Amino acid sequence: MKKTMALLLAMMMFMAAPALAAEEVTANGVVRSGNVEQLTAPFSGVLLPFDWAYGDRVEADEVLFVMQTQKVYAPADGTMQAVFAQEGDLCEDVQMLYGCIGTMTRATEQIILADTADAYDEDGEPVVHAGAPVYLRQSDDEDNKGKGRIIAVDGENYTVELTSGLFDDEDEVEVFSDENMGTKTKLGKGKVTRQADLPLMASGRVLKVYVQQGERIRKGQLLFETVSPDAEPDVTGAEITAPVGGALEIGYLTTGQQVYKGQLLCSVHDLSALEVVAQVDEVDLDRIAVGDSLNMVFDRYPGKTVTGMVTEIASMGVARQNAVYYDVVLTFTAGFEAAPGMNVTIWLSGE
Repeated sequence: MKKTMALLLAMMMFMAAPALAAEEVTANGVVRSGNVEQLTAPFSGVLLPFDWAYGDRVEADEVLFVMQTQKVYAPADGTMQAVFAQEGDLCEDVQMLYGCIGTMTRATEQIILADTADAYDEDGEPVVHAGAPVYLRQSDDEDNKGKGRIIAVDGENYTVELTSGLFDDEDEVEVFSDENMGTKTKLGKGKVTRQADLPLMASGRVLKVYVQQGERIRKGQLLFETVSPDAEPDVTGAEITAPVGGALEIGYLTTGQQVYKGQLLCSVHDLSALEVVAQVDEVDLDRIAVGDSLNMVFDRYPGKTVTGMVTEIASMGVARQNAVYYDVVLTFTAGFEAAPGMNVTIWLSGE
């Protein structure tokens, strides 16, 4: 009886052996991009409004973010006399050498340096105030008249900015508070002189220079654009663009957020370089080799079989649930739209 039982057991094991050999072995995988471009902040600053979200499709060279910059505008009409700062310069370095990043003369180059000897009312109170309009007449040519505005008062002296009229430097003029230029409205006398150049100041790294020496400029015209001093000298713009087309992976970023140089802003997953990475149990590694072609089925497309070619087998495994798994990378060409994150089942070949 014992011999009969042993014989039956042996026969059962022999019959089961082909079934075990023919058992299908699979591994789980996921689609990823083999080319992921990470974009970081080129300098510290504030992000201007943007409307991107996780998973958005982007095109190569498309603007993803714009960093806020500091701008220097012309404070008045005039002429650019000197441009000391160049693109890539630190404003602080330039100002240490020249005292400013550039100078300009105002369109109205002349001023009158006057005294307040006659600038008092009947009660002895001064009637000269900054911002007040005044009327001018050349002392030795009463037909030569003009207009101005008091721009500064300093003790017994005040400065008038010439707004109309033609005078020569060093001309002596009389200053009145009324256009009739009566004796009682006379504020004093002064000499016509040329205004000093107006210095232009800024801070940080010069990103753009929009003006040239000798150029006529208008009030409010953009002259310089600067960014944080931690920007590299070769940074030429405040726009951050996508280096490749693909899917956008973006974390928690908000409009107006302060970011620091080198901070990761987003990643672009190149959709033209998709691959599958499978986690293969160490006991199944002998079934595959680099160059093998394996059948794969995407969970998204269960009725379609795709061929993948093994291009890489990791040299180190990762322990998980009492087993060690190795990453195996496969390239593929699908007749459908695949995307990063899709789950895939891979059939492993065997001896």
